[in-house]
Amino acid sequence: MEDSHYTTLGVDENASHDDIKKAFRVLSLKWHPDRNNEPGAVEKFQKINEAYEHIGDDEKRSVYDAQRRNPFSKLGMGGMNGMGGGMEHDILNAFFGGLGGMGGLGAMFQGGGGFPGGVQMFTTSMDGTGRTNVRVVHKPSPISKNITITMEQVYAGCKVPVEIERHLIENNMRVLEKETIYVDIPPGIDEGEIICIPDKGNSINGSKSDVKVFVKIAPDPVFQRSGLDLIINQKISFKDSLCGFSIEFKYINGKVYTLNNANGTIIYTNYKKVMPNMGLKRDNHTGNMIINFNVDYPEKLTDEQVEKLRNIL
Repeated sequence: MEDSHYTTLGVDENASHDDIKKAFRVLSLKWHPDRNNEPGAVEKFQKINEAYEHIGDDEKRSVYDAQRRNPFSKLGMGGMNGMGGGMEHDILNAFFGGLGGMGGLGAMFQGGGGFPGGVQMFTTSMDGTGRTNVRVVHKPSPISKNITITMEQVYAGCKVPVEIERHLIENNMRVLEKETIYVDIPPGIDEGEIICIPDKGNSINGSKSDVKVFVKIAPDPVFQRSGLDLIINQKISFKDSLCGFSIEFKYINGKVYTLNNANGTIIYTNYKKVMPNMGLKRDNHTGNMIINFNVDYPEKLTDEQVEKLRNIL
């Protein structure tokens, strides 16, 4: 199979939009430079982003598929013998000679200090003579940012400030611009999710890229997570496991709850108490809170204690 954006993402050419999105998410996490120190990880990550820019959008995917079937059919070339009919020199450079014909921007994108990666898009227009004019527009690669949030923020949702630096290039003039954007974090978000902020990235002659925010969740000292369920590991004494107990705990929203276990109800190690609808919320779904008990058994009993237990049990 030829090397294409589909093979880059490891999907079939007939893959659904959701399959492509899922593949992109998995690969971008695997090859993100902050997570992967292998040689070539940066280039691989850029290639993955470029592939998704082409086939992650249905409209761009249709154009890409059409160009793969016949690279010249959409450019008004009428076959190889018609290359002179309205074809501008820039498109030849884009196909066969890199980006040198982009008004001096070629060196910038080939290691001359510009931002890496990006996507080439082709726009066509008809002039008064009926000829097709083709212009190459270079869409910059997205800006990637990492954020780390707490489990409390996951529970309630929040806004997180993210500082970005973007390059604005207009008519060969480049400006570095800084901005703080506030990213909406929905309740119940999971580790590794990517939030896309459209049109807030780098810009080349009006063509803007996105900002992609990779979400990390800081470990919580009390609560663990399984899907939308919240899990607490609660240690109790051997005596409490047999005789009952009353335990106070602070919930993730700050409220204090009391958990009572009546006398005569025996709790054993790995016993799970499920509290419905007290987990995380996501859209119309709510998880449970699960208390996982660990009994602290004594290392040794005296002869007297053993005899008393024999008589009781």
